[in-house]
Amino acid sequence: MKVFLIPKLGQKEDNAAYYIAQNLIDLLRQAGHDCAISCPGDSGIKRATFYNAAPLPSSFLNFFKGRDDYKTYESYLYTTKQSSFSYLKEDIEMLLQAIEQYHPDLIIDLGRLAAPIVAHMKNIPLFSYVSGAMYRNHNLQKKELKELNEVLSHYKTEQVLAITDLYNYADRRFTFGSLLLQPFPEDVEVERFGSIAPIVENDTSDVTVSISITDTLQKPSVIKEIIDSSFLNAPYDVNVLYRGAQLSHEQNMKYMSSIKVDSLLGNSICIHDGNDYLMNLCFMLAIPQIVVNDGSYLRSWNASAVSRNGVGLAIPEKELSVQTLYETYRRIVTDDYYKNRAILLKNDLIALGDLSEFLRLL
Repeated sequence: MKVFLIPKLGQKEDNAAYYIAQNLIDLLRQAGHDCAISCPGDSGIKRATFYNAAPLPSSFLNFFKGRDDYKTYESYLYTTKQSSFSYLKEDIEMLLQAIEQYHPDLIIDLGRLAAPIVAHMKNIPLFSYVSGAMYRNHNLQKKELKELNEVLSHYKTEQVLAITDLYNYADRRFTFGSLLLQPFPEDVEVERFGSIAPIVENDTSDVTVSISITDTLQKPSVIKEIIDSSFLNAPYDVNVLYRGAQLSHEQNMKYMSSIKVDSLLGNSICIHDGNDYLMNLCFMLAIPQIVVNDGSYLRSWNASAVSRNGVGLAIPEKELSVQTLYETYRRIVTDDYYKNRAILLKNDLIALGDLSEFLRLL
């Protein structure tokens, strides 16, 4: 089978879709399938045929300034111009060209607005990765869907009342997490998997801390200063990832280019910015979490899931400081409640299986 993956675009350090795509590519190729992907060549993806994607709108790089403007999936896409007529049409045209060249048997949509549209237009089976955050109740503003519906009219496709209507084109919708972590409306059917990555044993336990804050309003230098002031010279190792971090080692601080499964094993806590991938890995490894929440639709949803289920706490990004970071860290590591809740949640997710279960959908 020829499988065409279409991930959400973004910076590779904080784009969970790229991590999911790579895990899927490894899994599918091992099972004998061929894979292609639409994303920039510097995404870090390996072992797949590449097709170009439309360059993200310049406004995407500036959306950090107005995150209070996107409390919903629609407002996020509208604010970053990813649902604008010009950008969306260009992305659709590039995907249609790739489809003509590759002739896929299946499209896997990992959060790209154009993916369900082209799959429907070309009548290609579609699997869509969805999050409960996309379906949260909200009052839509008409302007947020105006240009999307103009694009749909241009391609003689039915207009929508919400972006999630596009996922009605999917043959399968899938997510990662139990009902407690990823609730959906009752009429939305989803396939659930426990883990984004292959399940690994995490029998070791130490006091290592992992920190990944790359998707942030703050300058990287400010984030580094807060982290260093909180943890430099502590009597335990600290893995650190922030935007632009260079591989280096300073006393107990290990600066990394990515946070992977093996660097999380045995950790006492993980501090991150609400990234889907890291959050799910922590759930599966029973690691308590601190989520730095900027109030946007996805990060606030993930922060709520962590807090609601008792596996960690959230810090509003506007309140992030040496004091709030270290005090929240101390609160979690000195209370067994968070670790015990994390273990219970892990057991629920193990019962759902890991990404290898994806093959049964094919």
